[in-house]
Amino acid sequence: MEEKEIIKEVKRLYGVTLSKSIVAYWSRGMVKPRNSLKISLEDIKPSEELAYVIGSHIGDGNTALRRRTYHYTICLKCKDVDFALEYARCLRIVQLKPQIRMYKGFFYVDGFSKALYELLKKTIKSRKTKNIYRIQ
Repeated sequence: MEEKEIIKEVKRLYGVTLSKSIVAYWSRGMVKPRNSLKISLEDIKPSEELAYVIGSHIGDGNTALRRRTYHYTICLKCKDVDFALEYARCLRIVQLKPQIRMYKGFFYVDGFSKALYELLKKTIKSRKTKNIYRIQ
């Protein structure tokens, strides 16, 4: 397809008008259409490692958005080195590049991903608003 045809098709399907330069960058591979996200929510597949990341995050993790730099950070703070290494391994399998550091007796494991950040925020939000059933 030519650039003009791509622009018309995107306009027809999504109602968004693209510039010729953006389409040219996409076709040359200079810019990714997904806004340079390393992974998207569609790329995150259910797995044991993802379940481990979510469970660990609910227990000992946090998320942070640095608005100035738009870094979406997933962070785990713990004292157990084996736990930190396993969390980092699971992040690698979920397609992140974790950073491990030690500070004042704690291990910190950081990963950067907007998609996983949004997934974890959504998981925690649904967990907080979930109805609790009491056994009588």
